[in-house]
Amino acid sequence: PMTSSYWQLEQRRLGDDVAIPETVYDAVVLGGGIAGTAAAYYLQQARPSWRIALVEIRKLASGATGRNAGFLLAGTADHYAVAVERHGRD
Repeated sequence: PMTSSYWQLEQRRLGDDVAIPETVYDAVVLGGGIAGTAAAYYLQQARPSWRIALVEIRKLASGATGRNAGFLLAGTADHYAVAVERHGRD
């Protein structure tokens, strides 16, 4: 017998009202944090004709990505003004 994927099992748990599209993609990126969204973005730039899916279980940047970005301004690295002077605003 064939094993069910996590997403198939999750749809059964949530009920039939949750639609999971049956679409063919060229690439699927799992995780909508900084790394996942950047991967999906740059893959789309490199392969514009590809159909790319970004799968996130909650909301984009809702996990560690969303919580950790503030540390850059909180002083764990150079002071923001020093970092801008040294590396540029971009």
